[in-house]
Amino acid sequence: MFETGVRYFTNGVADQVDMDFGQFRMSGTLREFRLLPVPDHCPVPGGAPGHGGVSPSHPPA
Repeated sequence: MFETGVRYFTNGVADQVDMDFGQFRMSGTLREFRLLPVPDHCPVPGGAPGHGGVSPSHPPA
């Protein structure tokens, strides 16, 4: 058994992960966030232009 904690933002990005396995614990922190271009053949969620409403000028806090 183990316990996991994750902090997610509304855009689906997680910047902190903590996994407790009892005898040891692992933690992770997001160090870099880059939006990749959306391929032409993929629909954009919500019909918004760009990256589904996620703006490179507004990354997770």
